[in-house]
Amino acid sequence: MNVFTILLYAVALYMVFHTISLSKRTKRNRILIDAIQSIKNEDIFMEKINAMIDNEESEFKEKAKVIKLWGLAYHERMANFENVLDTIEVNSLILKDKSGNLSISANEDSFVYLYLAIPELLYYKKHLEERALLRTKLEPFTEVLSDQICVELSKAMDRCFEGTEDKGLAFCEKLLEGDYGNYIYSKQMIGLYKSIAATQCAKVYELRGDTDRYNELLPIVTEFAESGIGSRWVEGLGLRIPTHQEETEEDTDTEDTADTEEAETEEDRMSEITNDSDPDDEESE
Repeated sequence: MNVFTILLYAVALYMVFHTISLSKRTKRNRILIDAIQSIKNEDIFMEKINAMIDNEESEFKEKAKVIKLWGLAYHERMANFENVLDTIEVNSLILKDKSGNLSISANEDSFVYLYLAIPELLYYKKHLEERALLRTKLEPFTEVLSDQICVELSKAMDRCFEGTEDKGLAFCEKLLEGDYGNYIYSKQMIGLYKSIAATQCAKVYELRGDTDRYNELLPIVTEFAESGIGSRWVEGLGLRIPTHQEETEEDTDTEDTADTEEAETEEDRMSEITNDSDPDDEESE
């Protein structure tokens, strides 16, 4: 057997194991998504997510804990929030990529919850003490993950919510322009990141009285507001989105031929964050 044949066998074996690994991740992600989609029924959600925590090991156990933390914030069960937060081992969600560098690509969905979705939810529901606890928990990892878009966007979001420095405007504007610098991100997540950035920019423009720029972003913000997470984000920032009736009154001579779509539910939107994509599917501009 020559060296070339051995290499072919090695590649074939790698592909088999890689495919099996992806299949297992897909199955586990689907179980996670099933739990997320039951979020409105607290008892069912907790039953499903606790079962996953009890039966999974390491990485996926921690992913399930993150979703449970989101569920506790969603249902405002703050008595248990700190206890669950303390048990999350963030290190288990940071793996090594093909080059041996630390990477969150396989679990970027978990970090979207930790750095964006849960802090925004706590801000919206005015649980600022728990929000501070979460920030403290993540502090040791924030510098390590400073090359990730979701982490930098979280910093910009904090500046916007707290009204400090430039309110996160500079970073969010670059993100909207497609200038991702050297930041790392998942292609599946970039649409969500840009929707959040547009909403943050719109708020700053509104505060500055920059009507033209605000109106430029209004279509993006309006579309984002039609989703569960987006509607709360927009409401939490106090942005006013024109109602369908108001839009119709403004343009009575234009026939509306667009189909009316049912607003996307919270669980549908959040389940999109957790996906079955290949963990290697990331980009760094």
